[in-house]
Amino acid sequence: MRNHIKTCFFISLVLIAGCNKEAGMDKKYIEETASNIASEYMLVEEDIDFVVTDVQITKEDVGVAFVNGYVKNEKDKKYSVMVDYRADFEIGGYGEIDDEK
Repeated sequence: MRNHIKTCFFISLVLIAGCNKEAGMDKKYIEETASNIASEYMLVEEDIDFVVTDVQITKEDVGVAFVNGYVKNEKDKKYSVMVDYRADFEIGGYGEIDDEK
């Protein structure tokens, strides 16, 4: 099952890489694609069932989307995943969000 998920993840990356060569990606496309890539990455690479709550997109010259969410069934465990949408939606990293101030 895990190998099947990895295979689907990499096929998705290849397809997305070919599709996003066009200039002028719209905000909705970036949000949806970044959300899907972040969710798949967290599941496959980190074994975390990630539920997306929102996406923050930086200016186009930076080209990064921050996908925020939480662990399914553990809403207090929040993460943010950095997705570089100008580099074929490559994951730049992730970190746990600490709400306590």
